[in-house]
Amino acid sequence: MQALREHQQGQAPIVFKCEMDGGHGGASGRYEQWRERAWDYAFLAHHLGAAEPVR
Repeated sequence: MQALREHQQGQAPIVFKCEMDGGHGGASGRYEQWRERAWDYAFLAHHLGAAEPVR
């Protein structure tokens, strides 16, 4: 991760997502897809300035 930061050219955030749950014992199917999509949306919301939690 430090090497990525050292070579970064602009102000864009660095996305480094390392999947440690994969393989034969990891989640699969639609629930994994939902979790992946939720992570993507949370990342975007955070970097767009969404600061208040939804209640």
